[in-house]
Amino acid sequence: MKSEVLKDEQAQLVVDGLLLGYKEYLEIRQEMKNKMQVSGGFAFTKGNFIDDGVARSTSAFTEYKLEKAGESWEYLEFSFGKKNPSLFIIKNDYRLQQTFSKNQQKKTSEYLTNYAKINTPIIQAVRQGQKKVPNVSIQLELPLDEPVISHQELARYERFYIVVYKTNAAKIIESVLLVLPDAETKELHVIQNLTSFLQTTSIMIEDEEYSAVVGENEEIIQSEEYEITLPKEGKEVSN
Repeated sequence: MKSEVLKDEQAQLVVDGLLLGYKEYLEIRQEMKNKMQVSGGFAFTKGNFIDDGVARSTSAFTEYKLEKAGESWEYLEFSFGKKNPSLFIIKNDYRLQQTFSKNQQKKTSEYLTNYAKINTPIIQAVRQGQKKVPNVSIQLELPLDEPVISHQELARYERFYIVVYKTNAAKIIESVLLVLPDAETKELHVIQNLTSFLQTTSIMIEDEEYSAVVGENEEIIQSEEYEITLPKEGKEVSN
């Protein structure tokens, strides 16, 4: 039987928190759109709302730490597992591509690469159990300054994961994946697919709640491609 990183109840809480934060973000976007003559800047608060929602929803099994990128941007890092602690952060797919890419012409995020090095002891086993899914096209957000990560911080964790969510043209979250980044190849190895928990969540977002953001263009630089990998049939990776 395949070993999962997150138990079903934990995975559900992660997805619930993501949707909770996103729902509250949509509410504030609508409120500010009705109140203000210009409110597009609130688009950059989406990550904070989602991090906050996940922090509240997963408090029973995670601890979070406030980190900073640049002078003003803040985000949360989540740790779980007391005996063998692991770390995860939350990214949307186009933002992740800007900061962790196989494209040699793009500047790779130093802090994401350093965190990905946590996975070095198991990365070979992960690679052997994965199959490539190439040419995934995504969009990029505007860049942010790099946070500084100490070696002591890196030594605390045994695994580093990223919860990656994707929205469709209607701005509905359509997939959620738990991926393990590869510091050497810059591949994102899919360890656990959390998408099914979108169907079992108690957090409901009605169609009209997307009205403030539907048709809104993302702040992008260009479109890029990256490679993700999926587990081969019958392969297992120990966690």
